[in-house]
Amino acid sequence: EALTFRYQRLVDGVAEMNKAIKAQAGMLSLFAPKIEGVIFFFPEASAEKATVEIATAAGRRKYTADKKGWVKLKLEKDLVKENPEVTLSEKPRVISPDMSDL
Repeated sequence: EALTFRYQRLVDGVAEMNKAIKAQAGMLSLFAPKIEGVIFFFPEASAEKATVEIATAAGRRKYTADKKGWVKLKLEKDLVKENPEVTLSEKPRVISPDMSDL
């Protein structure tokens, strides 16, 4: 069962998280870290099988889960404007902001 939604849903989630971080930082918000991507956490049984596919105007981009079942996706400004469809091969356990670079 494939799950499909617009890229903007990912963008909105990251924007909400960045807003929360900025609010918590208060006067230091200028120095607060900024989240720029998401991680899809698929079940371990789906490691190296589950996919995230983005149907851009330039063609389809397909990302396959790594050995842990993760797909890291950095949000791209061009795709924010285009707002393509994102299709998941299956339901992930969690979709989380990528805070690994913070």
